[in-house]
Amino acid sequence: MSVSESNLPQAPIPDASLSVQTSPHSRAKRKIAALMDEIEILKQDKVIKQRKTTYYVSQGRAIRRIVALYTPIEDLIVENDRRCECGPSGNSTMAQDHLQRGYIELAKALPWLHDKIACLDPQELEDMFRKLKRGADSARGDDTATLKELVASWVNIECHPTTLIRSDDKHHRGFVSDACGRLLCPAEWSWEDPVVRAGIRDRTIAFIVSENSWPSFMYENYKADAANLEHGLMKSKLLIMGFKAIFTSPSSASEVDGE
Repeated sequence: MSVSESNLPQAPIPDASLSVQTSPHSRAKRKIAALMDEIEILKQDKVIKQRKTTYYVSQGRAIRRIVALYTPIEDLIVENDRRCECGPSGNSTMAQDHLQRGYIELAKALPWLHDKIACLDPQELEDMFRKLKRGADSARGDDTATLKELVASWVNIECHPTTLIRSDDKHHRGFVSDACGRLLCPAEWSWEDPVVRAGIRDRTIAFIVSENSWPSFMYENYKADAANLEHGLMKSKLLIMGFKAIFTSPSSASEVDGE
């Protein structure tokens, strides 16, 4: 730099605290534009989240039907992880084998699940499991509601009760109704016996109905072989109709001929 150049006055450094006045209208427009961009981003995030929710819920609807009726998904995954760590030589109980079979069916029903588990963080996993469970439970609730109405008409057709069973009436079912009582009566007793009927209805100690007994409606022709309670079990027409109503369609249940 020459001497003459060094003597030239230096341009003042701008004061950063000073503002350059612009139009209030233009500033407002820019703020509105920025807010609109933020809103659009939030909308997109919400749409993506809703799509994920809808997808997981819809995918979960099959779980209670073809994987496990009550077992949480997390328990199936924990058991599979345990086997991966223990190796094929690890001992397992019958309950653990049951869980593992459930996991295998889960992997078949939701083939994308394994990769999702590997890439999602714990919070995302918990959210996904919650949505899958919501879909599974809602499907089970829908199935129950469907059967609740259908079974009443099936019992009327199968048993010809004097007083028809109504789908919207909860007070004239169960052991109060002779038709329903005959179907619900434990297989080891005879509903035709007045002592049995009275004992069940009065809940006497000698005739306690519990989950340990097989009800007659689960047997072929709704009658059990007292000498062999496994004979004909799970072969009743009502059970087959219920199965078809859930797994195929309600209308297909009417095609069951009982053979």
